[in-house]
Amino acid sequence: MRDDPVPDLGAPAGSFWSLLTPAGREALRAMGRRTDIPPGGMLCHQGVTPAGVHVVFRGRATGNVVAKEFVLSSEGDESIIELFGGGDLVGGLAPWGHPQRGSVQALDHLVALRIDRRQFGGLLAASPQVAEAMMCAFASAAELAGRRAAVASAEHPQRLAYHLLELAHRFGERSGDQVRVPMRLSQAELANWSGISRETLVRCFRRWRARGVLDRAVRPLTVLDTGGLRRAASPWGEEWPDGSADAAPPAPRAGLAARAPVPIDTPAAPLRRLPADKPFFTGRAVSLGKLDMVLAQAARPRGVVIQGMPGVGKTTLALHWAHRTADRFPDGVVFTDLRGDARGPGPATPAEAMGQVLRGLGVPGDQLPRAEDELAAQCRSLLAGRRMLLILDNAADAAQIRPLVAAVDAGLVLVTSRWRLPALPEGADVRTLELREMAPGEAVDLLAAVLGPGDRRVRDERDAAVRLAQECGLLPLALAVMAGRLADDPGASIAGTVRELAGRPTSGSPVLHGVLSLAFDVAYRALRRDQRAAFRRLGLIAGPDFTPSALAALAGLPGEEARECLDGLRQAYLVQGVGPGRYRMHDLLREFARERCLAEDLDSERLAAQRRLLAGYLAEARAAGAELGGRRRPTLEGRPPEQAAPPAAGARAAAVAWFEAERRNLVAAVHQAARLGLHRTCWELADALFDFQEFRRYGDDNVAVHLAGLRAARAEEDWSAAAVMLHALAVLHVHLGRPLQAIGYGEDARRGFRSVRPPDRYGEAVTLATLADVHVALNRYPTAIEQAHRSLELHRGLGDAGGVARGHETLARVHLALADYPPAERHARQALDLRRDTGDQPGIAESLLTLAQVQRRRGAVAQAARYGLEALAIRQELADRYGTARALTELARMHALLGMRDLAQRDAEQALRTYRMIGARHGEARTLTTLGRLMSDAARFAEAFTYCEQALGLHRDTGDRHGEAETLAEIGIAHWRLGRYREARERLGRALEIRREIGDQHGEAHDLEHLSMVMRRLERHQEAFVLGLEALDLWHRLGAKAGMAGTLGSLARTYLRLGLHAEAERAAGQALAIRQEIGDWYGRGIGLDTYAAVLRRSGRPAEALRLELQALRLLRDVGDRHGEGTALVHLADIHLDLDDAEAALRTGQRALDLAAELGDTREQAIARHVMGRACQRLGRHAPAAAQFLAEIDVRRDMGDHHGQRAALERLRESCLADGDHDAAADCARRVHALDRWLGSENSEPDEADSGPVSATEVPAGR
Repeated sequence: MRDDPVPDLGAPAGSFWSLLTPAGREALRAMGRRTDIPPGGMLCHQGVTPAGVHVVFRGRATGNVVAKEFVLSSEGDESIIELFGGGDLVGGLAPWGHPQRGSVQALDHLVALRIDRRQFGGLLAASPQVAEAMMCAFASAAELAGRRAAVASAEHPQRLAYHLLELAHRFGERSGDQVRVPMRLSQAELANWSGISRETLVRCFRRWRARGVLDRAVRPLTVLDTGGLRRAASPWGEEWPDGSADAAPPAPRAGLAARAPVPIDTPAAPLRRLPADKPFFTGRAVSLGKLDMVLAQAARPRGVVIQGMPGVGKTTLALHWAHRTADRFPDGVVFTDLRGDARGPGPATPAEAMGQVLRGLGVPGDQLPRAEDELAAQCRSLLAGRRMLLILDNAADAAQIRPLVAAVDAGLVLVTSRWRLPALPEGADVRTLELREMAPGEAVDLLAAVLGPGDRRVRDERDAAVRLAQECGLLPLALAVMAGRLADDPGASIAGTVRELAGRPTSGSPVLHGVLSLAFDVAYRALRRDQRAAFRRLGLIAGPDFTPSALAALAGLPGEEARECLDGLRQAYLVQGVGPGRYRMHDLLREFARERCLAEDLDSERLAAQRRLLAGYLAEARAAGAELGGRRRPTLEGRPPEQAAPPAAGARAAAVAWFEAERRNLVAAVHQAARLGLHRTCWELADALFDFQEFRRYGDDNVAVHLAGLRAARAEEDWSAAAVMLHALAVLHVHLGRPLQAIGYGEDARRGFRSVRPPDRYGEAVTLATLADVHVALNRYPTAIEQAHRSLELHRGLGDAGGVARGHETLARVHLALADYPPAERHARQALDLRRDTGDQPGIAESLLTLAQVQRRRGAVAQAARYGLEALAIRQELADRYGTARALTELARMHALLGMRDLAQRDAEQALRTYRMIGARHGEARTLTTLGRLMSDAARFAEAFTYCEQALGLHRDTGDRHGEAETLAEIGIAHWRLGRYREARERLGRALEIRREIGDQHGEAHDLEHLSMVMRRLERHQEAFVLGLEALDLWHRLGAKAGMAGTLGSLARTYLRLGLHAEAERAAGQALAIRQEIGDWYGRGIGLDTYAAVLRRSGRPAEALRLELQALRLLRDVGDRHGEGTALVHLADIHLDLDDAEAALRTGQRALDLAAELGDTREQAIARHVMGRACQRLGRHAPAAAQFLAEIDVRRDMGDHHGQRAALERLRESCLADGDHDAAADCARRVHALDRWLGSENSEPDEADSGPVSATEVPAGR
């Protein structure tokens, strides 16, 4: 606040100030106080009754719009509802207790005359003229608001033009025919006030500037043609005066003459009793901004307390801000050290503190009262009404500062303290600013500032500077010390300094250690004896945070006493609260605590404390683990785990939350136990952590703790525990996509369980089941079946229902991979029944998902979706994020088959977000591949390539060769569908090489089959035939019947291209027989469609018609709407062969409608092609041309050049038939251009194979 005189320049006509008489203005000046408010300062807050009303003036503002009023929605979106200029009244309804409708914020430097709302209400009652002026101002504002509400229904350009006219009328400055509107309103804010988007505003501005309505200069906004703007706003623009008329000269800007200061006995110059500012101060922009906001508030608080740990820079910040804002306190600045660090004579008493302040104010020492009450009275007398800044540094408690805070009523008290201070005077508005470590960027800037601009080391060694800042704990005190040392030694490198700090057992260099120890020791010595002991014990904790129970175990205290000690340490800023009941200690403070513990406590006391801590962690981890209900696995006791009742949902959720909060501490505890030689505790903690970390997929940490547990077990020669650790490592490597390492660990575990005495049969059985899972992942199906059966028999012998269920589950997955669906379903149902009997909820979800996969493969997609949804519900109820993502990925495939592609995409995207949230990069990469497949199926090839390229990068980063090959194959299929056969061959060839390198025969057969199709499209039928036979041989060796059926169907098409119709019919018949044998109803529909195509190409359309109708019914029954659409197109082709063009046209229309409903652009193009041919047969060449033109547009958008070429040839025929030779010539020219582009004049696929691939040509194994 200031009282500097400002000439009264009046106010714009119509403003509240301009409507007042001179007497009314003088009355407001007399009862009001001037406040300088910077840009961004708040005058009023939404929903809060203002303490006073404000009349705003331009002051030093460069714009005529000085403030905005806005409201916030429930989502936090800002909507501007009013703008204010010089002389306007803000908060006029406050005298009647009405809350402010919106927050009012300064847009520019403004001056406000603030009048207490009660005084303003009294003035209104006493002065009818002031009340009339206020009512006129309200009426004018209401009229403007009503006009804006009416124009809200207008088109966006009209709305914007109207608001610009209002700006020009209210805030503009006329110069000739131009109107300038100086303001600091951004484009986004102007668009917000106008009720349009910023993009719309930019487009309108561009158009009006081009037409000469607005000046091209961005600032100030200048209207060159007011009439043009009125026309753009028509009819609402008629409400504003005609810009062509002579306008009255602009009103001078408002100003305010402040009242004279209260005469007091002060020196001519303001007091400035401040220590020097740090010349290298930098950073702390957020904290400085918060302090600035205190001054910008209309009703500023009485004081601010800056709190924080030692060395964090509290005093430095306070002094820098005081120097920066000293001119805002015309009555002076006084600094007082309250000696809260307990050095020398100890903390200052309240009387000493008041005496220091009074001396700073110029009171001679011999005139100071002796009694504390009299000192307080004199402080109140001398500080009353004085706008001065009082800095009370290093306060030890609230009692020191309470009398001084109570005495300041017009200035500000700035307090620094390394303690959390309790409440100050009741009713006093005192804010708290908690200072934490510097941000890394600010810390590096501080290093550069100390070294100076001429020192290039920070610029040249940026990464090393960041590491140095981290080594210094981001504390300004430590940073300044190390930067000063570097400044003294210009030849030293920052990297060398970092290596020196990192290599020392204590906190860095001797200089840094001495400075920090001194600062920390002051706080440490100020603690009670029990608090010092607790502080030392906390230095023994290896994890990042801790709870009162951890301190209770370390110090051997009751829980209540531990909480009380932690609260004392928190008050001293030696620990920080990071959540309810959780605390952390700064790394440098932790080192100091550890040093004190080493110096003051016995070795036996330290070891006993750490034993108690680790034992407490182990007991809590086991108790929480019992509520998780994790997978059944080998136990450290060497016997099968007891069948426990399913945990209650609430208890399980609490256990998950506890593990999530303590996980990093438990991981650190495992390694701490290993360092201390507490081997049994080490492996027991690792085992207690397994279920949760597997559940949440913390794979790398889980591997690390079990490797530590394995080393501990081997050191103790406890081979039973070693086998448990080895089995856990096998399971974890399966999850991490490392099957070969998993087999090594699994075989070692199996030998370990067999070698202990007595042999651990349960452990061996579980390990065999794990090995079977690994061999399934490696497509080694015979080995997987053998080990699954051995595991099953062992579990049966032990009477372990859970193990038997898992054996059935593994066998179900093996038979599913082999496309042997009846036994796969049988085993999955047996597993599900057993798991339902035992209440194994995670197992139930797993079996349901396997059943869903079996049903999907068999074509019962609706039933599969029901199983998948039930599995998803269980996973979500269990808060199993990884399992939820797996279920969502499977549901995405099912929904895609059911034609619900939008839902499929949402499922996959939700799974992707979950995988990314939990850091499961393997799952993320597989889901990206699934999304690429979904986009490719929907003919959205640009998105398909984007997803697949992202997946490819992730697979390569994680070393997942199997996933890399799968994604390359998917990219190849997308190229194939686009008719880019050479690119498809290249990608599929690379995928095939990887499959052969890793021994993935299942994937190898898939890639060979796709390559066969690509070669067929390239008219290289012999190569296509050989590749198809290779794929068929692989499927046969694997025993994968579904794969054999798919490849036989593809071979049938190749036989057709070779002219071997009998062989084609035989291959198609064999494929169909296999589909029927394995109960694959979905595949049977595809097989019938292929058989119909063979019969049609063999010149037997009547038989083809019968089979195609059967295929159509089957595909419709299983819910494959995309396959149904493709079958309709093929049926239309058959009608054409039967010379029934009308039936072909009707069927093609059905296919087109279905494709349009599904959003399948590829099938729409094919359907239009068939309909165009049918129209040609009927002699309707104009409709035929329309169909071909629409097809060409679709294929152009898809990038399908081959399909465009075939459609252009057909379009050319219709144009010639209609006598349009120019259009026919244009078609020929475009065909020739496409041929040059494709480089394939001699390689033209015939019409039956041109265009994108049909859904029924894609192998069912995808």
